Amino acid sequence: MPSSKSYPFEALYHLSSALHQHNLDTHNIMQTILSHTGDITGVTQGCLITFHEDDSIRNAYVLDTEDAPENTSELWETLIEQGLIGFVYHAHRTVTISNITTDPRWPQLPNNPVMPQQGSAIGLPLYNGGDVFGVMLFMHKELDFFGDERIVVLEEIARLSGPALNN
Repeated sequence: MPSSKSYPFEALYHLSSALHQHNLDTHNIMQTILSHTGDITGVTQGCLITFHEDDSIRNAYVLDTEDAPENTSELWETLIEQGLIGFVYHAHRTVTISNITTDPRWPQLPNNPVMPQQGSAIGLPLYNGGDVFGVMLFMHKELDFFGDERIVVLEEIARLSGPALNN
């Protein structure tokens, strides 16, 4: 992240403005959230998943989808049932993993361009009122990439994103 003290605030303002320009188009809102989050925080790998009331996947969008494989449903199911997405969704809180190769909350995944084989990760809940309806997951190849400053910015992005996706 750029070192200017005002940068996160300016970037969050631009994200908020961009979210209000999409007039209820969920696809564009989700892609805007992911691309702005990547620009703001320096992450290049991530996803945003929303759920139906029965906990089945409603939408799954991947940051930088050019490298995404055609069918990632097995990947999402693994991350929901055994991984960070499920932990965040059911615990209703942000979860940070400093090293995905040693943390049991990160499952062994097949080699896949969407998910790194080493580094760190963070999952953030998306709220509609008091209910979690989705999870944002971001990964980085560096260990301990998600420090306090990035976590604060990412949690604010999640707070802006929840209402935008539910309007």
